[in-house]
Amino acid sequence: MKDDPRAHDFDWISARKACSYGCEFGKLRITVDEYTKQFEKGDWKTTRRARDDARRPAFVVSQCEPGLPPDELSDAHVWFVLQKEGIQTYSSFNSNSPDTEATLTLNDEGECVYMVKGKPLLRWQFLRMTLEPLFFGQ
Repeated sequence: MKDDPRAHDFDWISARKACSYGCEFGKLRITVDEYTKQFEKGDWKTTRRARDDARRPAFVVSQCEPGLPPDELSDAHVWFVLQKEGIQTYSSFNSNSPDTEATLTLNDEGECVYMVKGKPLLRWQFLRMTLEPLFFGQ
């Protein structure tokens, strides 16, 4: 019963440690890879790919035309950047300031949630909010 947040002995300390920025950022990266592979199964004229930034804890998801070299970014992309105080996203449409800033916390159900402008989002909801324009247009 320790894994059930309704239990009196729920291990919220371990759950909160697993909800750290480093752990969740790694899960974001893995999930984005899965999404780009899933997207490729469709009949699209462009592809989506993700790559890491070797200079900082960040990765970028970009829309790629066929034949575009792997290190070249198209005009349409979204950066995910790990900061001390949260996770930020930057898009090609507004790359000087973050489009989204998220902090992490546990909700009352014991789930790790992304707080964006006071609204709790699950990982998939955060990724939908940040990637939907890139994947499916604005």
